[in-house]
Amino acid sequence: MGDTIKDVIVSMGYPMREYIPCGSLARGLKYAGRRFCELANDDNALARTMRGDFSVIDDTPCFQGAQDIEDGREVMALISEKLSGSGKNPKQE
Repeated sequence: MGDTIKDVIVSMGYPMREYIPCGSLARGLKYAGRRFCELANDDNALARTMRGDFSVIDDTPCFQGAQDIEDGREVMALISEKLSGSGKNPKQE
């Protein structure tokens, strides 16, 4: 996860935990290689959305409860902004 994404999540008030694999260099390189292959795979929804392809978003999150709805307003605004060019209309709660 890039520093920019981490900064946005933290600025939204969410705690962030970084996972850092440890061990031998050979094991670390094998691990990194597997993760890079996963992200490069065309059917990886996260990788596709990170490249700007939002066609993999079938539905928008449904926020329930007062705090979830409040927290979700910013997320829903971002999703609406990104999907506006794709012809999709996210549900508004």
